[in-house]
Amino acid sequence: MLKTIGILFAALGLLYFLFYPFLKNSSIRKKFFKWFLIIYILSLIASTIGTYFL
Repeated sequence: MLKTIGILFAALGLLYFLFYPFLKNSSIRKKFFKWFLIIYILSLIASTIGTYFL
């Protein structure tokens, strides 16, 4: 459990530094979060359907 939390924080830190230049501009930030939510919801649905069929 502790190892998973450590890896998660490391991944979040890496993603922050990768996407920081894109998140400076507010219009790009709004688009980014909108598309992130859309992709997140679609992946949740796909995961649920995949779990159902397994």
